[in-house]
This record gives sequence, structure tokens and C-alpha cells, in this order.
Amino acid sequence: MQKNTIDVISDSFIATFDTIYNGLDWGFASDPNAYNKMYFDATRRDLYIFGEHTATHESNSQLYEFLYKENHIKKRIFEIDDKYYISEVNPRFGGGYPHAYACGVNFPRCIINNLKGKENPVNIGDYQEGVYMMKYNELCILPEDKLAK
Repeated sequence: MQKNTIDVISDSFIATFDTIYNGLDWGFASDPNAYNKMYFDATRRDLYIFGEHTATHESNSQLYEFLYKENHIKKRIFEIDDKYYISEVNPRFGGGYPHAYACGVNFPRCIINNLKGKENPVNIGDYQEGVYMMKYNELCILPEDKLAK
């Protein structure tokens, strides 16, 4: 088995990468936002991960500021008639969504508000703590006080 290594990747080495993949996953409740740039060298079967950014309790505008400041998404933001549009957004309900919903994060309501042109209130960290989710063939969500000790 090949050993994982962590090393500094120079800008000159990154410049040799022919295809760079960008990955963005933003969390619900206390899940972190995570952004990475990646390159896979198929010949050597090496994966290079760089440009990492993770944060919990980060607002969309804070994440945008990081991504824009670091020049990660300028090419994916378009201005039309004084409004900004972002392309390549992958809206989906990930596996952690039921957990966030059980903690009081009503993501479908936010989407409905967006479709109606209503701005959603900022409520970072405004969710019930101490709720755990275990995923298996079924789904079970319980408050901490209901878990077996």
C-alpha cells in the first residue's frame, strides 16, 4: 500500500497541472464549509489537494469573500444589469440534510424564499445542539438525552 505524504506544493509545480478540479461543499448546522482545489496524476496515481479552506459557522457572504479574494471563483461570477450570478452551483440535499432539518435548519424554506425573491435571515449557529444522527439502512434521529448511556 502506498503511503500518504503531506508536502508543500509550489506554484511552479501547480502551473504544470493540465486539469485542476475545484470542489465546494457547504454544510448544514455545524458542518463546515469546505473548498479544495485538486489535481489527479493518473499515471502516478497521485492526488494533489491544495487551496484548502474550511470553516464552521461561516455565512455565505464570508465564504464568497474568501473565494473571490483568493481568485477561486471570479471566472464563475457574472454581472448582468447590476446583478451578480454564479454558475456551476450544484444544489442538492446531501446526506446530512435530515440531521440539519431535525436541528431546526429549514433549508427547503430558504430555497422557497429565494424562488420568491425574498432574502433569508442570517441565523448562523441558530440550531439545536446535542442532536445526533446515525446513518445505516434506516434513519434514526434522536436528541442527546434519548441516547443510550
